[in-house]
Amino acid sequence: MVASKRGAALHALVLGGLGAWLTFAFTNPLGQSWTLKDYVFVLAVIVAVFYNRLSTMKYENLMQIEHRKKRQSVQSLQRIEWVHGLPRQIELNKGTWCKDSRAALKTMEKLRQVFTHGGVQFVALTQEKREELAAYEEKGRGASDFQPLEEFSFSIAIEDGLMSKEYLVRFDIYHIPHMFIIGKDKVIHWYGKPSEKGIEGRIRDCLLADNTPLNAESFAVADVHMKKVN
Repeated sequence: MVASKRGAALHALVLGGLGAWLTFAFTNPLGQSWTLKDYVFVLAVIVAVFYNRLSTMKYENLMQIEHRKKRQSVQSLQRIEWVHGLPRQIELNKGTWCKDSRAALKTMEKLRQVFTHGGVQFVALTQEKREELAAYEEKGRGASDFQPLEEFSFSIAIEDGLMSKEYLVRFDIYHIPHMFIIGKDKVIHWYGKPSEKGIEGRIRDCLLADNTPLNAESFAVADVHMKKVN
């Protein structure tokens, strides 16, 4: 709280100083002295900025607290139908007809090859039906970043929307694909776009936060949510 007040006061003094300089620049060339109105103006700027900034900081702190609460105790995989692989690897909601989703699948595969010791679980989730996935395998071969689903080394499953609600809706995310890294304590350590740099390091940070050696068994889930594209 003290730090917030100091920050607000510093911001207010800077803008108040700017207001004083502008007042001086306007009155000095005219040979005019400051009037009471000028002093009141500068003081009003300082007070208004201080309270406005302080209120904004309080709101931001409340939002951060609420955001941290949302990242606690996410659900494990539920109401899903396994399509490929065993449920032992990082979580991914995908849409095979979306080029960003196909690129994210390749990103997941690269990450899976880095963490081969079993310390990280990779799972790809989609709301597409089996018939749609079969059509993708047959008609999608000319699409960018195409790769048959069975060739991926991580698990792929169909979900009914519960997992999207648990991750995407919870954080008001409306753009996809999106990745979540979740520790064995079920806390979301990070989330963002799969195309962002440094994801490998974030997964390692998650393992270290779990006090798990990088070559030992642990649980960290990256959930890449991807929109179904018709």
